[in-house]
Amino acid sequence: MGFALLFILPNGSGPGATVNPQPSGKAILRLSYRAASYEGASRPYTVSFFDTEAGTHVGGLVGTDGNGSIFISDPLTRGSCLLKRFDRRGKLIGSWGPIAVNAIESVVVTNDGLIWAALEEDSENQVQGLPFIALRVGKQKPLIDWRKEIPQSLKEKVTRALDELKLKWDTGWRVFEMHVGENNVGILAHGRAVGGENGITRELWMLLGGDGELADTKVIRPGQPLPLLDPMGEIWFRLNDFEAKGFTWNRLWLWPSGQPRGTPLIDRTSEPEPWSDHITLGKPNPPQTRIDARGQIYLDFLRADTKAHKRRFVVEDKVIYEDYGQGGANGERALVVLDRNRKYVTSTGWIPTSVEICDGWVKPLPDGSGFYRIQFMEKEAVVYFHALPK
Repeated sequence: MGFALLFILPNGSGPGATVNPQPSGKAILRLSYRAASYEGASRPYTVSFFDTEAGTHVGGLVGTDGNGSIFISDPLTRGSCLLKRFDRRGKLIGSWGPIAVNAIESVVVTNDGLIWAALEEDSENQVQGLPFIALRVGKQKPLIDWRKEIPQSLKEKVTRALDELKLKWDTGWRVFEMHVGENNVGILAHGRAVGGENGITRELWMLLGGDGELADTKVIRPGQPLPLLDPMGEIWFRLNDFEAKGFTWNRLWLWPSGQPRGTPLIDRTSEPEPWSDHITLGKPNPPQTRIDARGQIYLDFLRADTKAHKRRFVVEDKVIYEDYGQGGANGERALVVLDRNRKYVTSTGWIPTSVEICDGWVKPLPDGSGFYRIQFMEKEAVVYFHALPK
């Protein structure tokens, strides 16, 4: 999306119907729901779904890598979580944990095999540093752990970036986006330290080397281009003309670093429905944007729920939500994929959102061969693989 909006999507009206869309893609991993329990570590083909006073805790699709691995965050109890790794056929090939955190929000893997994991901070046990760890296959203990303390050189560089806007270091960081290059990681995070302007958050951009050294950092204000790291290690910029006052937008630009901005990738002033033969956008937010090694562009759209979908979940034969999200927090998501020449390749169609972690409903494979998608059905979470044309 390129920014975070401080508002809740309106819910639809009418009687609605239980969501049971016809899934597309190939189902490769099925995870039945499980209540809170440390025994989850011995039940790898399940995923947690439970409530505590802190809210709803649920597993999620959090990343992939160059081998096509599927990374799943799986909370055991409040404050305790597993990270599980499956191969492209859905077979468990490794796990880490329990990790003392509510959930893992995002995972990226550099070419040297270092697994960077962004963690969800617990409001009762705030991270004093940054919510990141780095893991390796075969080692349970993190090689890098910035939750309690971060390198002094990194904190000094971030502090200087904050000082430019007369901002001060604070706790409460949360990852908005995380992308991986060949051996570098691009991170966008927001929190109390950066705050927001006119209802839109500022973002802290950090470009890390594979060893965790901070190569670049900047506070991005609303209306400024946001950096995007592609799998080849190149930086792109994206910008939209979103107006917070009316919650409207018309144009989205995407261009590589060192080149002029050029014409918009999307211009709804001249073409309100740019792919109308394939999908109707309606009134979505500006999309989150990703790029793979083939130059294919992934546009992740979110809009208000148009059909008052009901979301029913059953955990170990107990209905825990008969009508999840009817307070107004739900919407619909759609992914549109374009080729390097900005031509339409495919789309998922509009799928009701439910309990996905952050942007964790879809994860493109770095090599451009396809993408994974997770869908939370009534009794299980299903991971699908969508192959893309060669």
